[in-house]
Amino acid sequence: MNIGEVIDKLTVSQSTVQEFYNEGYGHAEFKVKSTDIFADDLVKYFGEEIHSGKSLGWVKTEDKFRVRASELTILTGVSGHGKSMWLSQVILSMMKQNTKCLIASLEMRPVLTLARMVTQALGSPEPTDEYIHKFCERAKEKLYIYDQTGVTTSQDMVATLYYGKHILGVEVFVIDSLMKLNDISEESLDAQKRFVNTLAVVC
Repeated sequence: MNIGEVIDKLTVSQSTVQEFYNEGYGHAEFKVKSTDIFADDLVKYFGEEIHSGKSLGWVKTEDKFRVRASELTILTGVSGHGKSMWLSQVILSMMKQNTKCLIASLEMRPVLTLARMVTQALGSPEPTDEYIHKFCERAKEKLYIYDQTGVTTSQDMVATLYYGKHILGVEVFVIDSLMKLNDISEESLDAQKRFVNTLAVVC
């Protein structure tokens, strides 16, 4: 075989590539595109999306962090340092912005999750029966609770996210915490990585 024949074997024509792509990969979601196709999307991003999203509810974070559609945020920290309490306050702010939210609080019973939110909304640990009923009435179209204390599976959680989005119209989801998923051990970093990747894709 001479050098010309080798080059011919190494050279792939555009028609060959297109034929290969159409046969095996034409149905795939990922496609290579030229930059100009994204021009209108870029204009929309800089004109609308870059400053879009829901406020966390604090003045100091207003122009620094927003909860935006299609994005995944993971909050980490030492146990007992107030992550769940912080998330409850954020969800109260989301509800004020007419955002439908779903909380999967796997570390405590739904009544305890709601009890904390009631006291945070009121600013007192002693709400009246009337206040509790008013809170639940105002929240019923904005806040949903995943009623499963303890462990659950990653598949159940993903199914809950799809149900919340497509059936209930939920925009913001909280999973508290990822350590309570029964099929993902604390030691399996690979399984944790795969599930976080799945969450990102779902978002």
